[in-house]
Amino acid sequence: MPYASPIFDVAPPARRRVRQGIVKKGTIVVVSLAAAVAALALTAGLACSSMRTTWAVRSFARNAGGKAAQYYAPDVKKGDRLADSLRDLLAARPGDGAALQAVYEADHYQFRFVVEQKTTAEHRALHEWLAKEIFAHGVDVEPFQLEKINGDERALDESLKTIASLHDASLTAPESQALIDAMKSAGAEDVSPAGIFNFVGRPANEGKFPNLQELVAKLRAAAEARDNAILSIESGDAANLHRLLAEMGMKAAEWPTFWNDSKGNLAGVIKPLIPVTPVYAALFKELARYREMAKQPAPPRLNNPAKRGATGEYVAQIQRRLQLEGFWGGPINGVYDAALEDAVKIYQDDHQVVSDGKVEKVTLERMNVPIPERVKQLKLALHKLRQSDSRGEDYFVRVNIGAQELEVYTDGGTKLARKHRIVVGSQMEKNHTPLFSAAITDFIFYPAWHVPQRIIKDEMMRDYEKDPEYFDKHNYEVKMQYNKDGSLDKIISVTEPPGPGNALGVVKINFPNKYDVYLHDTNLKQLFSRSLRTFSHGCMRVHKPVELVRWMLERDKNEFASKVDETLQHQRSIPVELHTKVPIHIEYVTVGVNEQGKAVFNTDPYNMDIEALAQISPE
Repeated sequence: MPYASPIFDVAPPARRRVRQGIVKKGTIVVVSLAAAVAALALTAGLACSSMRTTWAVRSFARNAGGKAAQYYAPDVKKGDRLADSLRDLLAARPGDGAALQAVYEADHYQFRFVVEQKTTAEHRALHEWLAKEIFAHGVDVEPFQLEKINGDERALDESLKTIASLHDASLTAPESQALIDAMKSAGAEDVSPAGIFNFVGRPANEGKFPNLQELVAKLRAAAEARDNAILSIESGDAANLHRLLAEMGMKAAEWPTFWNDSKGNLAGVIKPLIPVTPVYAALFKELARYREMAKQPAPPRLNNPAKRGATGEYVAQIQRRLQLEGFWGGPINGVYDAALEDAVKIYQDDHQVVSDGKVEKVTLERMNVPIPERVKQLKLALHKLRQSDSRGEDYFVRVNIGAQELEVYTDGGTKLARKHRIVVGSQMEKNHTPLFSAAITDFIFYPAWHVPQRIIKDEMMRDYEKDPEYFDKHNYEVKMQYNKDGSLDKIISVTEPPGPGNALGVVKINFPNKYDVYLHDTNLKQLFSRSLRTFSHGCMRVHKPVELVRWMLERDKNEFASKVDETLQHQRSIPVELHTKVPIHIEYVTVGVNEQGKAVFNTDPYNMDIEALAQISPE
């Protein structure tokens, strides 16, 4: 029998039966009580949840704009969505994408040009340099898309203003209550600002909370515009910096180091990249002068020859043409006198024409080159000088195939110490002098000439077949290989021994290279008086080479400097090694400057500038 309390024992029988019945159904009572407790707890929980929803939504409603602005604020910490977007953006870029991605990856995609939603001092320094400096250096501005970046800045500013204007927005009481009721009805559990935004954004709730949804839409659009502007400025600046450094001659391997070293002083480290050679400084000024010329009406085309003694309007046209470029300062009187003849000679000197003072075919061709084309030539020349490997060197030799000249620079490139005319490879492609950098290691006084196999096969064999005594007549030492029947199989080597008549003259300047070319003296000194000096098989003949070698030995503090004259007198073949190697750069620039700093326009002997000039945008 179930346990009974003593109180039931003393109760009347009827009551006892009732109590006993209750006891018998005790299990049911207990279960019912548990359900009641659970129901009570559920009711209490629902009440608490309802209150929590009410409180959260009302708190949100009072500062809906601020909560929304905070929700859409970019997280600038490592690994944020902006960084992810930047990584994806750079990964998709052709060309420079890999280089940009590498430096940002090393920085964990930390932004450099836009920080905390504001453009940085580095952005402003770069943008100012691009907007105000590079044009003067002949760099086309269009590829840098400065107008687009200006538009991105405006978009960033406008988006931030929009976000700020919505910051203090709040919900009306009816809409707040409607949101509370809807979230309660839907049993929404996440009542954080993010949860509320997610709830409001459900398709089923479209149009139910118009004020809040309009606020969210405006903020979302503004935040998207802001983020797009930030990404565009950041990636655009990085790409522009990379492009600018490439224009300044920086090699790809130097880019990561520069990226790190330039932080905090971008403007300060860009300026030293500008070449310091006198020719660059002069061409920089000449570009500005020719740009001003290009703004003037184009001069009439000159079609007829003229010389001293001529008179008339056509001569006046020649005078005006010379005046345009600064070669004539006399009266426009239509008289071709001695003064005009001298002016024509100076013009010819500066345009690689034989200076005879007559306006004839070649001179007319030069005069008829449009001034805008001269502007493009100057821009290309400045570009090539910026690409020179001589950047940062204290003392170096520069050989310019385009001008057929050799220059020696000292004092970090700021001083032109020596200048020599040279003869370079002919205009036949197989004889072109190659372009490369090396180091001068030694000189050989009275060198032997070991004739290259190419010259033996292409030229000497032909002469030998015509005249079997060809090699003996020219004092060549020859090694031949014969077949069993006594016929000539091949010529192994041809050597011209040292001496006054040797093709290399009295001195050879060595700088080991894969092309087997070098600088040397020559017996054909009359070629140095030519305006266009493309006559060799690829090596470079130097005007007054002994003076150059003596000067280099003295600078090298080489003990052999005092023995040069003795060596030349006794005609001894002697190698002399430099204590310190001297960098040499063989380049191709068709515009130079004269002693007065005016541009000298040479021909394009190897036709290497045609394609490059075609790619330069007209101004």
